[in-house]
Amino acid sequence: MTEYETLLTTITLKPKGKALYSDEATRISLDDTGDEMFVTVSQGYREIGINPEEWQHIRDAIDRIIALCDEQK
Repeated sequence: MTEYETLLTTITLKPKGKALYSDEATRISLDDTGDEMFVTVSQGYREIGINPEEWQHIRDAIDRIIALCDEQK
């Protein structure tokens, strides 16, 4: 008998009331190439892949840019 496991691979963040596949819906997914795992972030037909080693640098850069947005208010 084959053993199965359940794995959560995608989280969707969307504005309340919008369709699941709205261009405003953001999907964060776990993916792999067979050798390594990475995260995919997509909206509509746009998609980026993020490997674990670069995440901290990307997050730091996003935080810096968000802080600039807050300063401009």
